[in-house]
Amino acid sequence: MWHSLQDLTALSISPLRSVISTGALRQSLEQRNLFRIRKRARFLKPANKVAFTFDKRNRSMKDLLLTTLENSRAYTLAVAEAMPENFYDFKPTEAVWSFRELLHHIAYGIEWWNANNIEKVKIDWNPPVTEKNKPSVLKYLDRVYDTLKTTVEKASINDTTILGFSSTIDHITHHRGQAVTYLRCKGINPPEYSY
Repeated sequence: MWHSLQDLTALSISPLRSVISTGALRQSLEQRNLFRIRKRARFLKPANKVAFTFDKRNRSMKDLLLTTLENSRAYTLAVAEAMPENFYDFKPTEAVWSFRELLHHIAYGIEWWNANNIEKVKIDWNPPVTEKNKPSVLKYLDRVYDTLKTTVEKASINDTTILGFSSTIDHITHHRGQAVTYLRCKGINPPEYSY
């Protein structure tokens, strides 16, 4: 079950949290948010596939976070796998990271965001030397996703955890979108997005 309506609204409509007090209003907002999620999800997949199922009675917030994490891992690794190793040093322009550097940044970003925003252990931004080849980049990505998963499994779920997790996923998504563009620049069809 949702821990609170605050879990749903913490990021986008936090000023409403103090207004939401009656059960009827709370239920109405929850139903409206679920309707919007379902409505948007219909357009993300072909009609013959199930785009999104949601049963708030049978899923905890932690389950939802872990599902989001595993979907992010699967798609990020699929994008990383789609680029042939001989193109890992490709840059669409000299002003940006190579594909390898971009994936390394995603991986280190997971470590940094996890420590600073979920575990609340302040560390400076100090990325290690970029991994040298495709297998080591894939291994690094998988390892940091494992670390994030362990953190979420052990964490008590509250607004701080959810905000930290959402920020981490947002950072991943932003840079993974850039990686998809790199694939397209090389004439490679990116993996189909799934969640």
